[in-house]
Amino acid sequence: MHVNQRCRAAPVIIALALGCMAGGMARATSYFSAPGASAPPLGAVLMGYRAVASWSCEIGGSRLIGIEFTAPVTFSHIGFIVNTLDGTLTDYYDVGLYNAAGALQAHTGAINLTATGYTERAISGGGSVTIQPGKYYMAFGCGAAATAEIEGGGGALASYATNDGGGVTTGGALPGSMTPPADSWGETSYFLVLH
Repeated sequence: MHVNQRCRAAPVIIALALGCMAGGMARATSYFSAPGASAPPLGAVLMGYRAVASWSCEIGGSRLIGIEFTAPVTFSHIGFIVNTLDGTLTDYYDVGLYNAAGALQAHTGAINLTATGYTERAISGGGSVTIQPGKYYMAFGCGAAATAEIEGGGGALASYATNDGGGVTTGGALPGSMTPPADSWGETSYFLVLH
C-alpha cells in the first residue's frame, strides 16, 4: 500500500458522533487531533461533541449532565478533555456515570487534573463494565479549593439534566449513589469517550 507523505501532518478524524439538538435537528461533529497528539483510540465510543465550553464542578460536590445510551457499551477506560488544569497535586477530581436510579456504574476514582487536553483513565477497580441502553448521568466531582474544568456545559444538545447538582464528594471521589434530579430539559454539551 502506498502512503502519501503529505498526509502525515494532516489532521485525522478519530471519531464521529451524532447528537439531537433542540427542535429535533441532528448534529454531526468530529473530534480532530494532530498526529502524535493524545486522542481517543479508534473504535472508542464517543458521546457528545466539542463545544469548546468549560464545565466546572461544585467544590466538595458534583455536577450532572443527562446522557441517553441507545445500545450496550462495554468499556474499561473513561476519556474526557481538560480545558482548565489544576496544578495542585493535592486537589482531586472524579469523572463517572450514574444510572437512572442514581447508582454509580463506573468512575475514574480520585485523580489529579494537572494538564490540559484529552486524557483517559482506567475505571476505578480495574476490569471492564457493560452498561445497558437507558438513561444515565455523566458526573464531574471535585474536592478542590480551586476547580479545574472539563469540556462541556455549552452548546445545543438536548438533555434532561444540564449541569444539575449531584452527590457530595469525599476527597474528590464521587459517592456510590446519589439522588437523581427531576428531569429539566435544556441545552448543553458534553464530551465523553468510553473504550
